[in-house]
Order: sequence, then structure tokens, then C-alpha cells
Amino acid sequence: MVLALASERINIDPILDAVKRTHPSFKSRISEYVDKLVSIIDSYIDNCSNPTDEELMYLAEKLEKIRETSYYVYNELRQRTKYPSILDQAVSKLRWRNLQKKLGHK
Repeated sequence: MVLALASERINIDPILDAVKRTHPSFKSRISEYVDKLVSIIDSYIDNCSNPTDEELMYLAEKLEKIRETSYYVYNELRQRTKYPSILDQAVSKLRWRNLQKKLGHK
């Protein structure tokens, strides 16, 4: 399954842990972490030539985790990626799914 192979490639937890331990004033250190995250996210999207809804939802969950860790890092990632529209599409799908759950739909 393509999703299983692609999902193994997004291991952002060590980077997010390092972001949590870094003081926000160390912009150069945070910039290094953003570069790593951009590389991981962009390569994931490159490997999914035309991402399915499942792949977009998986990506959105990872992006949400980044945003919860540091909104600054998320915004920098969003600005530096080659695929801002795909990131927006993924986040939009996740928000729509969450809204549907709140309203009592599947």
C-alpha cells in the first residue's frame, strides 16, 4: 500500500522535540529545524505524485502536530515549502472532517 510506505517517511517527532527544547529567540536554530521539516514534507509530497484523500489526511495530521508544537515553525514551513496549496488542501480536509464529526456525521 502506497500510504503505508509514504507514512513511514514522515518521522517528525525528533525534530518537534528539539523545537520544544529550543528557546524561541534562537531563530537560526529554529530555522534549521524548519528546513528539515520542509525537506521531509516536500519529499513526502513528491513521492505521492497525486495525493489521495487518505494521504492528504495523514499529511494534515502531521501538519497539525507541527502547528500545535509551534505556530511560528508551522508558518515558516508553510512559507518555504514548494507545495503551499497542497498543505492548505490537506489542512482544509482535516478541518472539514473535524467539523463533520462535531456535527454528528460520519
